[in-house]
Amino acid sequence: MITIDHINLFNKYLKVGKYAFGSPTQNPIVSDKDKEIYWEIYQNLLQSFQSIIKDQGFSDKFYVKAVSHNKDSGIRGHRPKDLWCAIRNINSKAFNELPQIYAIVSHRGFEVGFAVSIAETDYSNKNLKEQNRNIIPLIHEKLPTEGQIINRLNELLGNDNSVDRPNWCFNEKTRLIDSDKGFAKYNNVKQLFSDLKDQDVCTGGGAISLTFNRDYISNKPIDIAYEIKNALNIFSEILIECSPNKKANIMIKNNDNNKINFWVEKTSFIDNGPRPSRLGTHHKFGSDFKVGAKLWSPTKLYNKNGSEIKLYEKMKEVRPGDLVFHMIKGKAWDKVYNETLPGLMGISVVKNKYKLEKNINNFPIDEYSGQKNLNKYNSIKKDGVFIVDLEGLKLVSPI
Repeated sequence: MITIDHINLFNKYLKVGKYAFGSPTQNPIVSDKDKEIYWEIYQNLLQSFQSIIKDQGFSDKFYVKAVSHNKDSGIRGHRPKDLWCAIRNINSKAFNELPQIYAIVSHRGFEVGFAVSIAETDYSNKNLKEQNRNIIPLIHEKLPTEGQIINRLNELLGNDNSVDRPNWCFNEKTRLIDSDKGFAKYNNVKQLFSDLKDQDVCTGGGAISLTFNRDYISNKPIDIAYEIKNALNIFSEILIECSPNKKANIMIKNNDNNKINFWVEKTSFIDNGPRPSRLGTHHKFGSDFKVGAKLWSPTKLYNKNGSEIKLYEKMKEVRPGDLVFHMIKGKAWDKVYNETLPGLMGISVVKNKYKLEKNINNFPIDEYSGQKNLNKYNSIKKDGVFIVDLEGLKLVSPI
């Protein structure tokens, strides 16, 4: 049950900043007793969602995701924030795990409902916003505006409205109360879905929500399990309808493949010596490993205690068509080529994705056997190297 005491707890710590749950260098503002109450609410939410999915026979279609809350350190930044939990389609990664049936406990009260997507204004990750602008139109395509699913939604939502409960509202986004702009913006499901489908720029949002405010909860505590079960009964059909299909998965993959990433390679001819392979004068490989011809790195590095340093996993993300900016430093280049280039030597294009080369005879391993590079040398001999071929090097004019 969610009581007014639970809601007052969120209000109590509404304006505290980072590390309110404490840190190694800062005493907590949130008391141990209140930490226990936060944890009780969180466990109640999570366990209710998990039990209902199982009991209603949806374990093969849905899974449960909750905000990452730690009993001792709270949420990101060691802060007390809204606690939420959601039901999502299995295999919905292509849609960034949207839409969802959700519930939120906060200073506003208790909110439960169906969210088509999350509004950009509610998160700050720029990469996620860019992804979602490609994904959300595909979700909107799957929203029906007439037919059996819409008729069933109208019937279930209408039957659930009563004089002793708040009414279901068709909102611009989640986390709104009746005094906020966008609350009850639409009159019905069809109007909400139609407006989302007509958007030229899709920035997220759209929610069918039931909000129990502080005044309501003061008089009648909320049975979390009942409200989640009720929401699942109303929205399970539309959630399944909006799961990614083969077409959506292909489109998302194509959009992702069409993006160009920018990478910076830094090569020093001072700290690591002349390095003939990078100058293009290696006795065996010639210009094969010259700056601008290939990217390479060890696959792994190890600390002195033998633990692995996952420094070079980024090499796996380099894709054909990406641009590489080559930065060089040192007079060795000047002597070989009789030209002084600025820090930015040139720009090349990635020709193919990385390959793992374990045969060290195919790599200028001899250059890395000195004491300064002993860690790299041992790693290369043990695990090999990542190699990426480049093409189309454009030199920057000397300045």
